[in-house]
Amino acid sequence: MKRFLLPLFVILGLNFFLNEWFKKINKEAVIWELDNDFHEKVNDKEIQYLILGNSHSFGIETYENDSLVHFASYGENWSQSYYKLNHLIKQGYSIDHLLLNYDLTDTRQIGLDNKNLNYWAKYVDFFELGNITNNFSQYIGFWVRANFMSYAGRYFEFFEYYTLGENPLIEKQEVQFNPPDFVESHKRENDCLDQVIKEEAILYLEKIIALCTSNDIQLVLIKYPITKYHYYKHSSCFDPSEYYNELNKRLHSSNTIQILDYQKLYFDNNSMFRDDHHLIGSIRGEFSQSVRKALEKIWN
Repeated sequence: MKRFLLPLFVILGLNFFLNEWFKKINKEAVIWELDNDFHEKVNDKEIQYLILGNSHSFGIETYENDSLVHFASYGENWSQSYYKLNHLIKQGYSIDHLLLNYDLTDTRQIGLDNKNLNYWAKYVDFFELGNITNNFSQYIGFWVRANFMSYAGRYFEFFEYYTLGENPLIEKQEVQFNPPDFVESHKRENDCLDQVIKEEAILYLEKIIALCTSNDIQLVLIKYPITKYHYYKHSSCFDPSEYYNELNKRLHSSNTIQILDYQKLYFDNNSMFRDDHHLIGSIRGEFSQSVRKALEKIWN
């Protein structure tokens, strides 16, 4: 029996070391920096405008002592936004308004992948999410990895970190976008609207709406600026107007929700983007002022 205990203790010790070491590396990733920045800025737990959602939301610039506060992250979907919002409410944060992305791809994305699981363990109910997505066994695995094996499946990042001398988990800026050739058309051989609107994603948007309603939070859905290329690329088999009409019908409280539409604001100007759906830094100030003026017009 004793001869089996020593290898077991060695394996457990090695696993503990790798898990803690990867968490240390992971803490240098952008998602942790954004999280720390949020908690440093909001000391009194009073937030006038909370910004959640994916990287499109970083088109809105925020400042010190600002009424707008970022708590968004790269690749964040509605399910992740819901759990972050729910966490803040349980922690006693007072939120007046929530700004949330309302884009063409939002209903296709749900749940977690293998990235930053130990971060999402702070907020996400892995077991509830597993039940809702019908992937309970996968999310049990995610929970184990998040808490005990955060390095699992991410070994190459160790190699890059120590051989290249930089953290590959940190996002890098891209250059100005130059689109490839494409066809601007909505002529479709097959209509895939029912495929791009996932019921689980809609459920989490409804859960966000319910949280906002029960906590007297005004919800603002924002269609962020995108390029014409991105617009047609991600709506090749459905009409965006039909997509949003269908979504609006599904939002039972849509009459209490404000929708700001900037989707085509820079539609014919690729120089405003660093890729097909992210604004370059120099234009974010202009776009931010447009959003701020719209918010002031609604509530002042």
